[in-house]
Amino acid sequence: LSIDAATEQRIARVRPQLCAVLRESPDANRALGALLSEVARPGTSARRLNALGLLQRLVPDFGLLIGQMQFDLYHY
Repeated sequence: LSIDAATEQRIARVRPQLCAVLRESPDANRALGALLSEVARPGTSARRLNALGLLQRLVPDFGLLIGQMQFDLYHY
């Protein structure tokens, strides 16, 4: 998910209105599902959406998550 700085600024300006519209849109929900399930690295896309403040607005349950866990082979 590659987004330039100008687009990030536009998203930040309209984020509340954008998310209200997108949350109610079946097409947007399908696109979000496709983005997170069909890309090679869905975690990268999810982190990018989170950094833009979109993930928790589009999927409110993600707003409760504030940290990430990292495990290496030692933990398995």
